[in-house]
Amino acid sequence: MGRPIKKTKRDAAAKGLSIKSPDVLRLLRARSSETGLGYTELLRRVLARPLVRSAAEIARIETETAAIQRRMTAKRAEFAAAGKPWPSGEHDDLYDEHGLPK
Repeated sequence: MGRPIKKTKRDAAAKGLSIKSPDVLRLLRARSSETGLGYTELLRRVLARPLVRSAAEIARIETETAAIQRRMTAKRAEFAAAGKPWPSGEHDDLYDEHGLPK
């Protein structure tokens, strides 16, 4: 681990921050370019997120995921019982052989 950021007399973090790792700087530049956010705002957003999820949050996410999977399974069964194909990302049925809308 590196040295802690020096504090000023008012116990606020020093204004300058020197990133010495070329990999971290490369990642920061890339993410800044992708998002259009400045370095300060990008770092603020990332650091404001919790480092780990709580057990309660993990349990909630797992419960929601299981409920979604159950609904999807039920819908697939409904489509199969009605003799309908499961919808897909293919939209060939919407266009003719020339690629024009039907």
